[in-house]
Amino acid sequence: MNDCDGSVPAQCRARWQQRMMHTLRGSALVGLSLSGSLFLMSSLQLWCQTAHAVPTDHMAAEVQMTEVVMDLGQGAITLQLNDNSATRDLVSRLPLTVELEDFGRGAERIFYLDHELDYSEVKPGSDATVGTVAIYRPWGNVCIFLRSGNPSRDLITLGHISAQDLATLKAAPLGEVKLHQ
Repeated sequence: MNDCDGSVPAQCRARWQQRMMHTLRGSALVGLSLSGSLFLMSSLQLWCQTAHAVPTDHMAAEVQMTEVVMDLGQGAITLQLNDNSATRDLVSRLPLTVELEDFGRGAERIFYLDHELDYSEVKPGSDATVGTVAIYRPWGNVCIFLRSGNPSRDLITLGHISAQDLATLKAAPLGEVKLHQ
């Protein structure tokens, strides 16, 4: 039904604009209410998921760390190792005497193990970030990153060392070191 007969276009246009503004205001309020409701629902869902999250045994195992001391002769550092099959295998071999070497012109300190570690519970691939303790699987060497490097699927993270221990390791002479608990 058209209440404008065409004889007074300015009045028709004004009524049409009023109806459109009323409709748009109503639509905007509905849109804001809907988007606000969706935001609230997603926030509540996220809160409920985190509030009721219960760590599983697997998650708890990842949080546990094992400390291994590396005696450098003129000081010692602590390797904070994740709990997995490779680190448990390494710890079972302690005490060990290994030859600490430089690799990559000061990028890493490395040492070799006599036998390959048990990799049954580890995931390949690791970031080579400063302080990371990892094993480079193809060569079987344990490496401690003094500088960040490229991520690699051949690296397996074993743990990390602190910033203070990093400074101690950088200043330590290369050569024979002892690993113990």
